[in-house]
Amino acid sequence: LTISKMADELAAAAGGKIAAKKKKMGHKCCAAANCNFRSDNRPDLSFHEFPKDDYLKKKWEVKMRRGDATFKNIANKFCCSAHFLPSDFKQSLTGHRRDLKRGAIPSVFKWAPVTSDPRGERLKLRNEMIAKSKSEQQTEHGPDEQQLAGSSISSYSSGRNMVVFGPRTLEEFINEKKEEAEQLKAELARAKEKEYIFTFGLERFSGSNEDINFYTGFPDYQTLIEFWKYIEPNSSRLTYYSYLKNSTDVNFNNAFPYLNLTEKKFPGSSVGAQRSLQPIDEFWLFLTRLRVGLLERDLAFRFNISVPTVSDIIITWSNYMYIMLGSLPVWTSREVIKLHLPEAFRGRFENVRCIIDCTEVKCEKPQDLQKQSEFYSEYKAHNTYKGLVGISPNVWVTFVSNLYGGSISDREIVEKSHFIDLLEHPDVIMADRGFEIQDILATKQVRLFIPPKRQSKMDQFSKEDCFETMRIANVRIHIERAIRRVKGWHIFDQVLPLSMNGVVNQIWTVCCLLVNWQKPALTC
Repeated sequence: LTISKMADELAAAAGGKIAAKKKKMGHKCCAAANCNFRSDNRPDLSFHEFPKDDYLKKKWEVKMRRGDATFKNIANKFCCSAHFLPSDFKQSLTGHRRDLKRGAIPSVFKWAPVTSDPRGERLKLRNEMIAKSKSEQQTEHGPDEQQLAGSSISSYSSGRNMVVFGPRTLEEFINEKKEEAEQLKAELARAKEKEYIFTFGLERFSGSNEDINFYTGFPDYQTLIEFWKYIEPNSSRLTYYSYLKNSTDVNFNNAFPYLNLTEKKFPGSSVGAQRSLQPIDEFWLFLTRLRVGLLERDLAFRFNISVPTVSDIIITWSNYMYIMLGSLPVWTSREVIKLHLPEAFRGRFENVRCIIDCTEVKCEKPQDLQKQSEFYSEYKAHNTYKGLVGISPNVWVTFVSNLYGGSISDREIVEKSHFIDLLEHPDVIMADRGFEIQDILATKQVRLFIPPKRQSKMDQFSKEDCFETMRIANVRIHIERAIRRVKGWHIFDQVLPLSMNGVVNQIWTVCCLLVNWQKPALTC
């Protein structure tokens, strides 16, 4: 009796300790998705802690996630016995508790709502369409394919030895397939043509001379194509500027290093960087950049290429066009000038060989103070480039100088440009009153026509001086028309960045000489 009493007291003490421990730990919550069972509100359930074995623990977590749901209790993970099958339990020796069998995994869950998977739905729809298409093809061509495979009975027609496959002959089957192939080719050609038409290329605007004139300055499509035929032969052998800049074996002292020589060996099968556009599309891009003044980022979007590629194309084609146009004999002889002399020049001005004038385009302000003084123009009150342009009496551009700083005088630019070297006796030059170059022209025995000047501000023009000024201005106005045409290339509308300093002379010369390909300014 005493031993039994002591055992009961020990059991009660142990039970009290267990209860106190449970109370201290708090209740247990089931970590399964969408399960709200706890040990304090469901005493009829047993709560089982996650196994310590990593493999078994991972299987428990995978089973309990059920889709996108997550565990509610991360710190202490338990699973109630409601999620186990009856076969997962074994009766304990005491008979009062159900223990899990070794390797048991919870598997009775309320499944989480299934979220829509657009990618899975598209994949499923695609597989259904593929299966449907295959079934239709088998239904349509199945008998013929079986007949071609030799499964059908072939018969020979008398006289022609033609193999007959069911209701159709082999010849009819082949002709049908050929017609289908031709139709597919025609559809593909139409799709490519439609895609090419809607791209920003030359062919898109080939039917409109107004668009050709707007984007390129050429009067019509035919004139543009004739000019392209002149520059096309070497256009396929151009190399991008970026490739040559990174090459160590390129001599930039050559007249034009961008044109690949036949004896030069370049690595790989292609020369330089791979061309993103066809040569004629690069030519179109270059013209639209000059004529419309489109920015490089805009051109990159229109032609679906990168901005550095656009810059490479513009630099390369500027140098190429500079050489091609510079090789043309634009300085006109006296005989040709007199043959096409306008009526206004006949008589006193019939020996005029060239009309000259200077013009300026704005540029960025240099950081160097010496450069600022060289580029600042008091006439424009801005930093500018200044260039000399000469035309024949029929408004044909015959001379273009390099660009100099805006502070240079008219006399100095005539000297530096070597314009005097082209003159011969008895040529006559016409200019504005700011060109005080009589002494320079005297060395060549060349006359100069400039409007009369007043000796002082108090002087008045005589009647003869007024008429002389009007007569000279009446014919000298043609140089203003030519310069206005040059300024029609809208790349000069913006303030030119100093980063263009290495290519600005080429662009300036190309724009001046391309004026000769426009419609005539005068009709003789």
